[in-house]
Amino acid sequence: MKLNDKFKFPLELHMNQYLTEDSPQKGEEIDYELLSCIIHIGNVGGGHYKAYIRDYANEGTWDFDLYDNEDRKEAEQQDKKKEDSKDKESHQKTETEEEQIDFDGDFPIPYRNKELGKNWYEFNDSYVRPIVAGRLEGQFGNGSSNQNAYILMYKRKDFNENPIHADIPSYWVDEIKKQNLISSKEREAYDIERNYLEIYLQPQSLFLIKEGLELKYINEKDTEEQGVKIKFTFDATVGQLKNMIREELKINQDEEFQAFETCELANQLCQVFRAISDFDDEI
Repeated sequence: MKLNDKFKFPLELHMNQYLTEDSPQKGEEIDYELLSCIIHIGNVGGGHYKAYIRDYANEGTWDFDLYDNEDRKEAEQQDKKKEDSKDKESHQKTETEEEQIDFDGDFPIPYRNKELGKNWYEFNDSYVRPIVAGRLEGQFGNGSSNQNAYILMYKRKDFNENPIHADIPSYWVDEIKKQNLISSKEREAYDIERNYLEIYLQPQSLFLIKEGLELKYINEKDTEEQGVKIKFTFDATVGQLKNMIREELKINQDEEFQAFETCELANQLCQVFRAISDFDDEI
């Protein structure tokens, strides 16, 4: 069973007040500061994890303008699809819906060290983005949301206040460079591929024509891969697409043909959505 009851947590813990009078540390300031918040979204049977982490060493750039809105929206849409597919029935409220609540201000519980309100980042699978400290309030829980803090990590304030940035061990340097190069190439390939759309060209000879706008595959195996796969950019014109179709299906220039947008249904059926018109500017 997972409890989603409301639980407020502070940015600072002043532990001195909890010491006994005879404690040798009674006169000291024993303060702890929130370093990270591990978040669980879902129920006891499954879900998704992400984290809010404070860069206390000031190694990153806490700049909201550097986080591209298009990348953020795409990442959030992918994340929402992932959460929905994991457990649709258990998700009373998804992360995207949660963000509609206004948690974009300062942290609601007073705190002494104002630096604790800065340098917060959200780590969520493949993306990292800067956030304001007020977003932590959204993880207090309220009984109706299944997104809330799961583990809180506090660091003693006087422990390693000025961290030394140690050099990377020499035996790791080459491997890190290698992995960075691989990651960079993968990112470049992704940026190129995200502008393309893949479709399967399936000629009429693959189908039996049924009544209405439904078609049935003659060969019922591997229906998605029948035909010829082509790739084109999202801003391609219908004319460019038809030229690609002529080339791939070896249709003569003087031969007329009509292209249709279709979608596969259950039971090896295929539904015709619309005819692709020559008057469409873009696909």
